[in-house]
Amino acid sequence: MSALSQHFGLTSQEHHDFLYEWLANTAFGNGLEHSIYSPAKDREALFQIRQAILELDRAKSALSGAASDTVMFDNPDLAHWLLKLSEERDSFLSAIQKATDEIEGSNAPKGRERMNLDSISLVDAARQLWEVKKGAPAPSGPDLNPASQFADFLTDLFEEFDVEGSARAAFKAWARLHRSDEFTDKPK
Repeated sequence: MSALSQHFGLTSQEHHDFLYEWLANTAFGNGLEHSIYSPAKDREALFQIRQAILELDRAKSALSGAASDTVMFDNPDLAHWLLKLSEERDSFLSAIQKATDEIEGSNAPKGRERMNLDSISLVDAARQLWEVKKGAPAPSGPDLNPASQFADFLTDLFEEFDVEGSARAAFKAWARLHRSDEFTDKPK
């Protein structure tokens, strides 16, 4: 039996599937109330993506006509992506710059590189779902009572979604971030 069915008494498979998809998308699809970045890692990854786009575009432009034709005719999928890269290069680079600027301008608490962001995201999504389905506030910290129904629910979700770490440690990290003055989003 899934954690959702067990803790919320769901009898409809359709209702279960809807809530499961919502929870997964909210927890792992950047549905957090606040953006959580891993600033150093994210900046480095964005830089590497930018460099790869520029290098691929340069390499494609350097191909001779014959080599380009061979690629186009022998592998239409590769040809499509190389053409798309050339056409959308500026848009891709702009999106990367926007993401980089957002990270730089965020109020991201320092020292996040070691945090398990998936576990914190799951805590955030589980709290939202708990409040809607139970009609009562979810625990908000600073610690999680291991004997509580919410702790059981969260532990079951960690197992079901195969998220590393302990639910209690993730809850504590979520609570620290949530209480942090730095965690509040800047007005846009």
